[in-house]
Amino acid sequence: MIEFMQEEDKLILSYQPEHRDVSWIDSRFETNDEVIIKKCFSFSLDKLYTKFEDSNSEIRLFVIGRLYNDYFEIDKEVLGIENDLLLSKDININIKSFVATGDISIFRRIDQLVKEPIVIGGSRDDAIPYIDFRKLLKLFPTKTTLTHFANARITGLLKDYFETITDAQVKFEEHLSRMGKLAENIKANSCSQTSIISEPIRKYELEKYEYLLQEMELMLKNYEAYTEQDWQEKILQIILLIFPKYSYVLKELKVKDYCTKSDKPVNRKIDIALIDFDGNLDIIEIKKPFPSAILSGKPSYRDNYIPRRDLLGSVMQVEKYILYLQKWGKKGEIETLIAAQKKIPKCSKISITNPKGMIIIGRNIGFSSKQKLDFEVIRRKYSNIVDIITYDDLIQRLKNIITRFEVTDEKNK
Repeated sequence: MIEFMQEEDKLILSYQPEHRDVSWIDSRFETNDEVIIKKCFSFSLDKLYTKFEDSNSEIRLFVIGRLYNDYFEIDKEVLGIENDLLLSKDININIKSFVATGDISIFRRIDQLVKEPIVIGGSRDDAIPYIDFRKLLKLFPTKTTLTHFANARITGLLKDYFETITDAQVKFEEHLSRMGKLAENIKANSCSQTSIISEPIRKYELEKYEYLLQEMELMLKNYEAYTEQDWQEKILQIILLIFPKYSYVLKELKVKDYCTKSDKPVNRKIDIALIDFDGNLDIIEIKKPFPSAILSGKPSYRDNYIPRRDLLGSVMQVEKYILYLQKWGKKGEIETLIAAQKKIPKCSKISITNPKGMIIIGRNIGFSSKQKLDFEVIRRKYSNIVDIITYDDLIQRLKNIITRFEVTDEKNK
């Protein structure tokens, strides 16, 4: 059991082992070794608070911080962090302030992402309000989240070989949505109504693309923490920039399926459609960047890498959407235009002449030359209907744009 208390100007951590006595702590100190508690706190002998120490007690007390100007300055050595950590004396400091599920050190994780003092609560201008800090704590994964994530990763590897395996990736998506673990910062600058490209080119184009690149690379490092909806919001920002022919995004487009039942159309819904400057409508399917979503893990049929079910399923879904749109015909154009104008007043024309699809899926970084060849064969097979683009392709396109701006800047100097 771990508790925190204030004694004079000191913040004290009180530790009482639940399933063994404290002799192991004393033994480590006798050999000048450090004591590690909850994989988060590291104490040397000089951190032991001798005023309350009682060799017969089953509790050991450690100094974890000192009070300065209404803030406890936490010992960086104890937490193994580089940045200063200040906790307001008025907030409720407990074990959940320091340790998340799975003995994850909260401040060590934050420390890896920032290069400045971490201030929680109180009246300082640079402080994170305590209410926001509590929201941050809820973003750390629970045991249930970790279980769903592990199952999703395993399913991604096994579902090409077993017919009866459960779709754990879908359950993981549903769980993240229920828990509300959405990163609010990636919802900013949503492009759902009007086109970024239609705005005048601004002075800081280079910084804009660099920002998007940094956001993408950061998200890909922790891709499992974001839902498919999060990825859709971020990718749509990029798509409208690197594919300038598109001016509008139309979400949750309702279409009529005249293929399933000839006598009565079935209502369907396309998650995301793109509209170009001439009113032509295309479809985009954005999936999470699971590394195992594109090719089989090893060559199978005649020493070839074959597409995984995630990729084949996405292609089939987009091809069906295109079929629904084509069968809907002129009537579909009218109904779609009416629906679009409710969300996009500037949209004056919808044309469903020869719609194409785009799929954003998976990673191809680290592919061998054989995998690259087989993947290119797969892409070309569907290129007349669907463009298959990986997240690494998007990263490279952003880098190419940034390089062009950098070259332009050099010429202008």
